Amino acid sequence: MSVAANVDLSMDQGADFACQLYWTSGENQPYKVQGPMRMEIRNSVGNVVCTLQTNETSEDEENLPDNQSIAYNSDSGLIQLYIDAATSDLIPAGSHDYDLFVSYLDSSITQRIRKQRLLYGKVMVNGRITHHV
Repeated sequence: MSVAANVDLSMDQGADFACQLYWTSGENQPYKVQGPMRMEIRNSVGNVVCTLQTNETSEDEENLPDNQSIAYNSDSGLIQLYIDAATSDLIPAGSHDYDLFVSYLDSSITQRIRKQRLLYGKVMVNGRITHHV
């Protein structure tokens, strides 16, 4: 495994945000991704402004609504991030930090579940001008 990739994201306040990525090896073989996965967007002082996660929860985490989610397909290595318009409207305009932690099956031999920081970077939220749409 390598270190996390630095990928900046951009979204519009008050609009749906969706992003998908495929996590594959150097031989173009998909990693067997699985839950739990979690992504936090934090403002410049470190406060969480939005959290995305898979539907699996541990005892110490609250269930998040479906409007803030991470979906995945283990066979293809597909990871999909989604924030609905109502939720993105609540995220302040400006530059924020994020990272995405994923879980994956290490190999067919060891059958270990590993956690990896897959992505990190900036999320630029473009301020909304039009309201009452």
